[in-house]
Amino acid sequence: MFHKLLMNRLTKRRTAASGGSPASRDIARSRPGLMIAFRLLALFCFACQRPLPEANSAAAQLYARRCGQCHHAYAPASLTAAMWRIQLEMMEGKMRQNRIAPLTDQERDAILGYLTRNAEHD
Repeated sequence: MFHKLLMNRLTKRRTAASGGSPASRDIARSRPGLMIAFRLLALFCFACQRPLPEANSAAAQLYARRCGQCHHAYAPASLTAAMWRIQLEMMEGKMRQNRIAPLTDQERDAILGYLTRNAEHD
């Protein structure tokens, strides 16, 4: 299904590039936005499929266990250290909302240290 939609969009873009209808020209003008969205999607998918760095470390296993109980444990390099700090605070709020045991101070420090150590460099 996704492949069919993607091929349909590509066909419309080719028509627009060759001077097609006004509607197809609007699609052609939105191309930079679509390219950015596609690149972000590809980066996100790539970040999700890579194995965690330091996979055998206690910190990586803690991160995978605690954060992975609600969602996939994302690759630390998918965000910067500053972004991980903000993300961790947001997730702790969601944990409270969903009545999930909060991170202890030691868990928070270990997870944040692991994420920032392996984050994308600012």
